[in-house]
Amino acid sequence: MKVLSRLENANVLGHLLAHADIISANLLAKDAQVYTHYACLTCSFQGDITQSALDICINIAQMP
Repeated sequence: MKVLSRLENANVLGHLLAHADIISANLLAKDAQVYTHYACLTCSFQGDITQSALDICINIAQMP
């Protein structure tokens, strides 16, 4: 069960990071302090990011 939970969490994180540019723009438009916190968290991520939710190929150019 713990392994499944970790995989589900990784999947959610991967989907969020695949759209990091859109999320960043929206956060920055609303609250710069929240954006700064989000940017620090995403920059500390080490792993693979998919092209999109539909294309699971690794997007090396979009690595934070």
